Amino acid sequence: MDSTGRSVISVLTDDHRQVEELLVRLRDATDPEERRPLLDEVTTAMVQHAAGEETVLYPAVREALPYGVINVEKEIATHVEIKEALWNLEETDAAGSEFEALVTDLIAKVHRSVVNEENGVFPWFAQCVGERELIELGARVQALRGTRPGRAPDVGPAE
Repeated sequence: MDSTGRSVISVLTDDHRQVEELLVRLRDATDPEERRPLLDEVTTAMVQHAAGEETVLYPAVREALPYGVINVEKEIATHVEIKEALWNLEETDAAGSEFEALVTDLIAKVHRSVVNEENGVFPWFAQCVGERELIELGARVQALRGTRPGRAPDVGPAE
């Protein structure tokens, strides 16, 4: 689809796969000392992903699609629920069964969001805008993260 850059859909779909992988690792972790850093990774990935959708994708969806085709406010509300679930996990003892229950709940919320976006938002949006705009939006999402198409994020000076 995007020979000169990465479309916003491919960038955000890659985010989904990354978050899903991190969530599986978090779910399977039994050591509380392992759970905290994994939760930090999940939180960073989710907040970064949500920022890209909320500041780049959803405004473009509102502009491109007829009113009512996609309920952007509902998608954003789902992000708020996911962030609240992450905050609840931060406040919960990583050694307890409550932590496991909250991870299960988080996974369900993220899964619903991913399905809604990949089966609803993304296909509708792709039908309404051209490849060039999809690529430009993908570059904007990557720029929010300090990355450029085809370039890994900067992690500091080379040693």
